[in-house]
Amino acid sequence: MMDYTQLIDKLLRELSTRVGIVNIYDKDQQYMMSEILTEWGNFDEKKIIFEFLTEKDNNKIDGDTPVDYVDKKGDKQQTTYKNAMSSDKESPQYKAALKLKQDGGESETTTDNSSVEKTLGGKSKYGKKEAERVKRVNKAQDGETTTSSEKEQKVSNMKPEELAEVDKKQVVAQIFMTKADAEQEQENVGLGTPESRAGECVTIFAGQRIQELLKERKSFDEAREQVEIELMEKANDPDFVLTKEWVKSGLNVLDYINDTIEIDNIEHFAWDTDHGNTLVDAKGHGTSADMFVKTKDGDTLGISLKKDFKVFIVNGGYGKAMKEFESKLGLTLPENCQAKEYNKLRKSIAEEGLEIVKNNRKDFEEVAEKLLSDEEYFRKYFGPTPVATLKRKRWLIGKKLGISEKAVKKLSSEERERVFKSITPKEFVDYVENGKTTGDDLKFFASLNKESSLREKFGIYTKLRNLDNDMTDNIFEFFQNNPEAKKTYKSKIIEDTHIIDTLFPEKPLDDFKTIFGTDPAVEMTRKSIGSIFGVSDLMKDYENVESDDEKAKIRAQIENQIRDKLVITKKKGVPVIAINIDGPPQSKLPLYKIGVRAKGIGAAQTLEVSQETFGSLSLKNGNTNVEEWDDKDRNTVVSQEAKDILTDWDDEEFDWDDLSLEQKEEYRSRVSQLKEWYPKNSKLKELEAKLNEFDSK
Repeated sequence: MMDYTQLIDKLLRELSTRVGIVNIYDKDQQYMMSEILTEWGNFDEKKIIFEFLTEKDNNKIDGDTPVDYVDKKGDKQQTTYKNAMSSDKESPQYKAALKLKQDGGESETTTDNSSVEKTLGGKSKYGKKEAERVKRVNKAQDGETTTSSEKEQKVSNMKPEELAEVDKKQVVAQIFMTKADAEQEQENVGLGTPESRAGECVTIFAGQRIQELLKERKSFDEAREQVEIELMEKANDPDFVLTKEWVKSGLNVLDYINDTIEIDNIEHFAWDTDHGNTLVDAKGHGTSADMFVKTKDGDTLGISLKKDFKVFIVNGGYGKAMKEFESKLGLTLPENCQAKEYNKLRKSIAEEGLEIVKNNRKDFEEVAEKLLSDEEYFRKYFGPTPVATLKRKRWLIGKKLGISEKAVKKLSSEERERVFKSITPKEFVDYVENGKTTGDDLKFFASLNKESSLREKFGIYTKLRNLDNDMTDNIFEFFQNNPEAKKTYKSKIIEDTHIIDTLFPEKPLDDFKTIFGTDPAVEMTRKSIGSIFGVSDLMKDYENVESDDEKAKIRAQIENQIRDKLVITKKKGVPVIAINIDGPPQSKLPLYKIGVRAKGIGAAQTLEVSQETFGSLSLKNGNTNVEEWDDKDRNTVVSQEAKDILTDWDDEEFDWDDLSLEQKEEYRSRVSQLKEWYPKNSKLKELEAKLNEFDSK
């Protein structure tokens, strides 16, 4: 959590942007500081800060300071601080003086208040009492003195207008957050990146803002246009985290809400925070809702917001992403599925390869001679793109000159070419043999071992290249061999796709919706879920029975049937685990996908877990038969699949010749399927042109 000093630092930076030169003792600036803290929802902290600024020097205690006390007879008496402190330690006057000292002056507890002095811009005029107060506030922030139940009680005691104000300020803070602010730790906000939090707040902000503008007698369209201008102003500014894509998506969702619920029927839009939940009676909702709508009829709706049809559940560096994946599942995957194992295997293969180079220099020098003398041959294995080829040349030049790649870039192209041509086959192999087993050294080493004769004779490159697939196989085998883990994983998929929240909204929520912010926005409905998983009749039974026991029994049947319809598969030679929907027939594309990937050998490996566009559209349409979808949805799924393929092919490290026959066939099959589904898609020509280019080599 952000501590008290961080809050003051942030406050002074914000004040500086509004007034220029800061003077915290200026009454106008104090008023502005108060306004800023109110905007941020920091009411308690504002109270403490202004105690600092307004408390007078009369807290200082000297020998003549009067001390009031009640004697043993119960009469009020007075003496000086000096006399009281020299009294008997059991006397009432001594105890009163000691309490005065501890509360207001030279406290016996030693406290470093340098942070207070620094924050207030110089030597503090306040004593150790204030420093102690700062310390207490920091402890409260850390939960040392204020329990969660006390915080909850404080929020519960707030009036609706106070809750709405705090929630609004929290939303505004996310919407208008700069990238610099995003680097600071955020308090009382949801999960996800600053960009996604800002994005999910667009719909809430727009709803709240439009409600204000409607009171000014603007029409909905006029208010929406004004809000879009306000949001796009920040989205177009590179200093802010908000993006144009999220603005469009969030406003599409708002349009859907207005079309289906009508904004005039909505009392509150609220974010998923303590204040927002309390405002709309959604405390303890226990769902994956990002926001809430409270209607004037008293109903509370939870809403999960999706920017588009492709939703990344986990996406990032393998180590961190695996921990996040395990945390979501509540499982620990074995060592052979971990990033540490991946790195260990890669290092082992590289070290083995370097030993092979050392013991077979003649083979490697012969290849080096051909690579150095034949530009096309060099490009074939160290490309295939011009950018990749140039990077590998720079690596060699840097080794020859003993300088960094950054320094190599400063050389003229003529100088680089002259140095490159001066490299001998022996030097070439020396640089490889003495290289590291990581980064650019490993990338160069891998590219060298792609050369056909070396690849066939030693197989180093094949081992390195297969690592992504091997790690994915390990994850797949873990789930296949552990029925409980597989069940847990399927349950998590059902949770991540919000199927259970949608089918079984429970109090305090009256309804739950998953809305995709496409143009126009669409909702995943109970009807479509019932259809795709074949549970429509069971849902009717569930709705018609009154007994809680019967409802629980039918709900368990529904959840089991949905789990059984999810099939975890692994195509041979492809580093992806697909979660398909069972048939007949089984879905041709995955609803959900896990993949281990390193963009080029030597690059950092990643773990991607995603709900695919096909999956989202299947849940929207209630079936996996793309041929039965309308043209818009067919075009959308084809566009996303084509984009994914082109992303693979456009990677500077991608080499068609590097793929196995199975992998090539997998790509061809995917392109062929896309042509069947929607032959008019604009990206298909690009895919076919690329395939023809690969075949012509």
